[in-house]
Parts: sequence; structure tokens; C-alpha cells
Amino acid sequence: MSFAYAPGHWSNFFFAIAGAAAALTGLIFVSVSMHLKFVVKDPELRTGAGITLFGMILAFVISMEGMIPGQSRAALGLEVLATLIVWYGLWAKTAISSRKAIGRIPALARKRLPFSYVCSMLMYLGSVGLLTHSMGGLMLLAPGLILCMLIAVQNAWFFLTEIGLDEEEEQEKEEEEISEIREALERREIPPASGS
Repeated sequence: MSFAYAPGHWSNFFFAIAGAAAALTGLIFVSVSMHLKFVVKDPELRTGAGITLFGMILAFVISMEGMIPGQSRAALGLEVLATLIVWYGLWAKTAISSRKAIGRIPALARKRLPFSYVCSMLMYLGSVGLLTHSMGGLMLLAPGLILCMLIAVQNAWFFLTEIGLDEEEEQEKEEEEISEIREALERREIPPASGS
């Protein structure tokens, strides 16, 4: 199990995760941009997008730390632990402001919450394992990063497809309301506005 405490042997893995995280971050930016008007109006979607981006940035940063050449297992463990502490703080701040804005944690985050806990716990235990040379170190950190990627893929798919469906439904309702108002005006059921 010596490879579980040798960051140098994992550089290809970290390189692959960093590339995937960067690509998924770009995909989430594109999907949110495609539906920006809809996302900006909905604090739940806005918070969900922010949490998803935090997860991708977390995976990217940890992977970049894993690619630093010549560092010891303890140095990597300390870097990952510090990154996780910052990430927990940002996540907590986002969750608190979300509860103030909409009265609850967004549905997107709530559905993924058990997986997010497992993901962050695996990375936390992996970082402690690297520091203490126990528990398998990188053998716990790696599944945590992979799970983080899977959650991000699900969220990216949500932002690409589900929001588009909701946006289309909202546009159809608006068009129906506008056509009903026009028909009512044509039948003179609604008096013209004063001054016109």
C-alpha cells in the first residue's frame, strides 16, 4: 500500500481529474449562460449553480495540488485539508444566505446532499490519512474526487436540460397570457388605458 502515500505516482490521475473539472466548469458556465435570464430570476437555481461551481473548483484545486512535483504526502495532506476547510466555509456561507433568501437549501443541493457529504468526508479522511500515514490516504481521496465529478456531471446535465424545459414552459405561459390580453382588448372587454 505504499503507493497510497506517494503523490508522485498519482500525477496522471490528478491530471485527468483537473482536466475533467476544468471542462465541467466551462460546461456549467455555458449552460447557465444559455438560461441566464431564468437563472438570475430564481435564487434557488442561482444558489445551485454556485454550489456546483464550488464543487468543481474544489476538485480542480485539489488536483492541481496533487500535481505539484516532489512534495511529500504530509504536504499534500495539509494542502488538501486547508482547501477543504476553505470550501466548507464557502459552502456554509452559501447555504446560510440561501436559507435567508428562499427559506431553505435549494432542491438541487438537497438532492445531492448525501453524495456531497460522502464525497467531502472521503476527501477529508484521505487528507488526514496522508498527514498521519494511515487509513489509505490517496485511496480515500481518489474516490472522493471521482464522486465529486459524478455529482458535477449530474448538475451540469440538470442545468443543460431541466432549466431549458422550465424556461420553455414559462415562455409558453407568458405567450398565452399575452394572447388572452390581446383577444380581450380586441373584444373591448378591457377598457383602454387612460391617456391613450
